[in-house]
Amino acid sequence: MTSHRIALLCVCALAIGGFAPRVLAADTCTVTTTGVNFGTYDPTSATPLNAQGSLFVECGAGSSTTVTMTLSGGGSGNAASRRMSNGTDLMFYNLYLNTGRTIIFGDATGGSSDTCTTGSPTSGTGCTGENPAGKGRNFTRPLYGQVNASQNIGVGTYTDTLTITLTF
Repeated sequence: MTSHRIALLCVCALAIGGFAPRVLAADTCTVTTTGVNFGTYDPTSATPLNAQGSLFVECGAGSSTTVTMTLSGGGSGNAASRRMSNGTDLMFYNLYLNTGRTIIFGDATGGSSDTCTTGSPTSGTGCTGENPAGKGRNFTRPLYGQVNASQNIGVGTYTDTLTITLTF
């Protein structure tokens, strides 16, 4: 098995940004993300702010590849209590594996890891794979984000850097 780490930068006041493709393991797989765009946060709202992004992995046209994914805790060092910062101000949020936002996407010690298989129509907890003619086998893994409600924070851009590790 080969393990690859990819750093993700999260920017929250307006959005969690998209990321450029990264080549893995001698051009056999590529990974891209669609950022989790939270839009504008209202600190007076009693409702958490939800958003969705995704992780897309494509490997060569050969056989299926099983990929295990883990996600670091970011600046907090703990996947169960992620936070973005703007100077000394902190905004608490998290990323989840399910739409109900009950299974934290973590590193198997703080939250759950996930395993998906390229080319498999349904693999893992929410992954959707394809094996299109003339292209590589792939899967898409949705990422579900949530910013905690009613946080007393200042105006600004909040960021956190996370590392996704893919093992295949």
